[in-house]
Amino acid sequence: MATRVSIATGNFTAAATWGLVDAATANTTNSELASTLLTTTYVVGTTFTPGALTITHIGVKLATRSGTTGTMSIALDQGGATVAGTEVVINTADLPLATAGDLDGGWIFLKLASPVTLLAATLYGVKAKTSSSSQVTLFTSSGSNWSRLLVLNTTGAPAAGDDLIIAKEYTGAGTSNSFTVTMNNTASTDFGSTPTAANALIHPGVAIGSGGTLTWGTTASTNYLLKVSNSIVIYSGGTMNMGTTGTPCPRTSTMSLTFDCGTNVDYGLTVRKLGTWNAQGLSRTSGKDIYYCKLNTDEAVNSTSLGVDTDTGWLDNDVICVGTTTRVISQSETGALNGAAGASTLTVDGFAGAGGGLAAAHSGTSPLAAYIIMTTRNVKIYGASASLCAYINIRDTATVDCDWVEMYWLGSNTSTKRGVGIAVTTGTCTFHYCSRHSSTSSGSMGFLLSGATGSGVTISNNVIYQVVNGISVTATSGVATITNNIIMKGSAVHFECADSGSTYTDNVSIGSSSYGFSITENGNPLGTFERNTALAANNTNMLISGGIKGGTILDFIGYRSNGAGIQAAAASVISNLIIKNAILFGNTTCSVLINNCFNLTIDNLLSSGDTTYATTSGIGNFGTLYISTVKLINCDFSTVSGIKTAHTNDINVDTAHCQIMVMAINTKLAGTNEVATQSNLTENAFITSQKNDQTTGIHKTWKRYGTLQTETTTVHAGTTSMKCTPNNASFKLETSGAFGGFKVAILSGQTCTPTVYVYEDGSYNGARARLIVKRNDALGITADTVLDTATAASDAAWEALTGTTAAVTDNGTLEFVIDLDGTAGNLFVDTFSAVNA
Repeated sequence: MATRVSIATGNFTAAATWGLVDAATANTTNSELASTLLTTTYVVGTTFTPGALTITHIGVKLATRSGTTGTMSIALDQGGATVAGTEVVINTADLPLATAGDLDGGWIFLKLASPVTLLAATLYGVKAKTSSSSQVTLFTSSGSNWSRLLVLNTTGAPAAGDDLIIAKEYTGAGTSNSFTVTMNNTASTDFGSTPTAANALIHPGVAIGSGGTLTWGTTASTNYLLKVSNSIVIYSGGTMNMGTTGTPCPRTSTMSLTFDCGTNVDYGLTVRKLGTWNAQGLSRTSGKDIYYCKLNTDEAVNSTSLGVDTDTGWLDNDVICVGTTTRVISQSETGALNGAAGASTLTVDGFAGAGGGLAAAHSGTSPLAAYIIMTTRNVKIYGASASLCAYINIRDTATVDCDWVEMYWLGSNTSTKRGVGIAVTTGTCTFHYCSRHSSTSSGSMGFLLSGATGSGVTISNNVIYQVVNGISVTATSGVATITNNIIMKGSAVHFECADSGSTYTDNVSIGSSSYGFSITENGNPLGTFERNTALAANNTNMLISGGIKGGTILDFIGYRSNGAGIQAAAASVISNLIIKNAILFGNTTCSVLINNCFNLTIDNLLSSGDTTYATTSGIGNFGTLYISTVKLINCDFSTVSGIKTAHTNDINVDTAHCQIMVMAINTKLAGTNEVATQSNLTENAFITSQKNDQTTGIHKTWKRYGTLQTETTTVHAGTTSMKCTPNNASFKLETSGAFGGFKVAILSGQTCTPTVYVYEDGSYNGARARLIVKRNDALGITADTVLDTATAASDAAWEALTGTTAAVTDNGTLEFVIDLDGTAGNLFVDTFSAVNA
């Protein structure tokens, strides 16, 4: 077990690439506990006795480079004198940008002009200074006990248990040699010194510092493997290339990076500030960047030949996952191809059904055709097992670009080790066509975006299967781009949108055990949220639980959840939100659940049940604690077509004492009950429908104590009257709709004499209708005042009600209503007029 440092550009397995570090200084002096500012006078570190060694380099660990003025000098000291040939002077401007708190400086190696042989049984110390004050700090264990390494003039190939450092060597002021180590290892050698999890970030198994590059070989038909019982850390100015965009991993080759953890998330890959990581695989077949397809034939249990809509180009033994098409999450399942994919057929095995066939039936008929994703990639990063996971942690200003990378057995509930953690702010980070799967450790995440202000993050065209949490954006500012991803069978939220200002387009959630999409950020408008789809969520396909202030959810499709299609309900008010062109069907409780929404607009919604899974209500819940105001524009509830079936209730006021104002405009309500349990409304609440059922001239209003609607048969004059149907013998139904009753403008000092006609049909069993002027204190009318009451003359005939108000005391508007009660029959109202005097 040794520590080796790159001393030349060369192959990973070549002895000449590596210089051996003096074992006595390898780990015992590798500390990041403290840091000390260099002064303009040499400060000698704690002395040590290395023995009669010949050294070629001195290494120190950079904490902070706070300035770029002047030089930094490093040397060996013996008894207060500089050891001849050991002083190296470099420009501070040549050092990488680093900050002690970010631990991103890494090792700095200064090459001696020629090897120097030290004396046996002699005390030496590393000393350091700068020519200008306040430029550089170095890490120490305490005081001036510098973290230091001595590199011997002994070379050797890496062996099991070795820790490796790749960094450039500084040879003088303004001069250095950068090194590229080509990772050509194919053996299962387990590198790394198996430190504790904390020490793995101080002396990692592979440390890539400034001017150091670990680049993986790209020879065809080669299975490259790097196995590490330790972490990998890329420091400021360091680079790891697992293929590049110009030279990706060949299709016939694989690149596998595995972390051999002894305890869950002991080890992983960390890309610190200004570090660079590229990982570039290729699609399975040239010219076919296909990462998913759909069934186009219905497949029964035990089926081993699947009809699909796309020529995928997938290969023999590629792992695929077939999504559920029911409300049963567990019916999403995984297996493999048995032979290369055909142009329209996948032959499979490895599923849990008979003969390796499907364990569940899956629909291939639109709009329920099952999604199929493929998780195999030729660049792979993974932990030791499902219970011994690794992690990936990407810091603020890192640069990361990953295409066609497979990542599994990653993540836990430990902060910074959740799976693929992305804290990028001003850096850039892209994951494209990658797969994340088989991460079931508690708290694991597919991708966790936590950069406070990051806008350079793109997560696109990826597939995620059976990861506890999918893609979580927990930052509260910045604009990440989350697009064209498919997440299947997670045990928590698939898309957690805590940064609502980000872009979410064309994503698909299948079978979340909680929510498909969860939008939680308070107080900000929704960013771009378009063409997303969720199905079979165990709770709700899309939850809006934060107080979103504006924005549009466009073209959302949500079906067959075990809760609602969309749940817009929050402790903080959701305001000025638009849901447009949504298609919601087969969701258990309702298509849209609404609570505490102000000025919510639902435009062009298609809402229904389906032939296998009924949806009780189109819109429901509403709640009791908050006022919700909703517009339904051009919506269609309960149209029967294909598998689509009608709701029992198109709008269900299913919570008592519900204070809502719902205005439906040109909306079709074709369910058994247009509005159910309207008695749960409060006295001032209402549901009104203009151009009801998309029929010209038909308008309707539901209130707690009855229903008002247009009537074309029983009329007094003209072609239309108001039909009033009460439902309570003890409380009055008033003829006031969304904007009140009959209104008359009036000047100060005037009286108003209204006239209106009423008609009771033969079934009406309520009290006689009354003409009332509503209270208006500003005009001097301090109580609701009955102006006239109907008589027997209104039985099956029109009777005029009239009366004169008191003189008003200011200019304004008076409001008049007819009130009535009863439990059967109808009262008709028509021909209102008024005269002021």
